[in-house]
Parts: sequence; C-alpha cells; structure tokens
Amino acid sequence: LLLDLRSAACATLLKRIMESELMTKLLWGADSDCKTLMYQELPVRLRIRPAALVDLQLAFSDHSCRLGMKDMLRQVPEELLSDLPKKDQINFDFHYSRNRPAWVAPLSHQHVSYAVDDIHRIEAILRSQRPPKGSYQEAQVKTQRMLKELDIDPFGINDLKLWMKLYRKQRGPKKVIKAIHVLRHTRALRAQNAELGTRQTFVDRVEAEASAVLKAVSIAVTNDPAYLV
Repeated sequence: LLLDLRSAACATLLKRIMESELMTKLLWGADSDCKTLMYQELPVRLRIRPAALVDLQLAFSDHSCRLGMKDMLRQVPEELLSDLPKKDQINFDFHYSRNRPAWVAPLSHQHVSYAVDDIHRIEAILRSQRPPKGSYQEAQVKTQRMLKELDIDPFGINDLKLWMKLYRKQRGPKKVIKAIHVLRHTRALRAQNAELGTRQTFVDRVEAEASAVLKAVSIAVTNDPAYLV
C-alpha cells in the first residue's frame, strides 16, 4: 500500500493506521519517520501519534548507535535476498547533498520498487535473524522510550544539540546533507513562530553555523515547502 501524503484522504488513512492500537507496525529505523509523523507542518500538517509500533532496528542496536539495514542484510542468507535489488540502488546522497529532492512525484518504477522491496528486506531479517536477547520485546520497550523522548522535545532541540556537537568532525556529502536538514529545521521553527524562550539564542547560533557550512560549498537553501527530504 503506497499512500500519497499530499492527499488529505491518504493522510487521514495513514493516521488511522499508525495510531491504531490493534495493528502492530514493524519498521526499521523509525526515529526519523516518527519525527515527521508527529511534527511535520509543511507541506502537509500530519500530527500523527504512532502506537503499537516496534522499531526492529532497536533489537540489534541502540538508539544512539543504530545498525543500518545495509549492514544488517550482510548477515541474511543470500537466497532470501536473491530477487531483491541492492539497498543502494538509489543514490540519495547525490540528490540531498545538492539540495534536491530524491523523491519526485509521480514516482518512477525504481522508486516504487525501492519502497516495496524494503518490506521484503524486513521480512528476510525477521525470518533469518534472532535478536541477541531472543525476542523483539526489548525493541518494543526501546521504541516506546524513543517515542516518549520525541514527545517531550517537540521542537527537535536535541537533534540540533547533537549536530552542533558532531558537525565539525563530519566530512564530504554527509556534512552538507546534515547542514541542509538543520537549516530547514531552524527555518521551520521560525515559520511556525515556535515559542522557544531561552532556547532561541541557541537555535539562532545553530542556524548561523549551518548557513556557514553551506556557504562554503555555494549551496543556497530556499524555503520551498514542497521540498521533500
């Protein structure tokens, strides 16, 4: 099931699914998805509160040091992946580091396949890999903890603090991509007239630092709300 979230009807259906306590949802690396679901305002306001969610990634790693799916798939028997394309078939970094969207509607067959194939990759992990502690119960507990942390940080200040701590150590496209995300983050807070109180000075400093990183590589970030990252 692919939903076009530019459609109010599709957004409503997604909200019904994600907030249902009766349907357990299994994701891999759900932190960014949950941030979007909970706090996205543009181009479409979502405000979805995920429930009955298990981030499977947290069964094999911690929130602070997550194991990427590409690395996890190296442990999966090849026969379970033989009909699937490689995880890196779309070079997201190429688009994001140039401040361009990687997903453009209408989606190409390659992009649709990429999204659907992730379901099969998760199935292959579930079928072949056993969590170190024997079950996914710990992942469920960690997921609930992650959601609580997001709930008490509606402006994403912790993400900005982490970027300020690490960005000087970053190099290449990843550094540029993260600076673009951070700049869009701070501008979104301003567009929402977020009441930051004493944190406003910190957010202004983060925005200045991110702008300096992008200026050094001659990238200008527009305020186009249709840009999807």
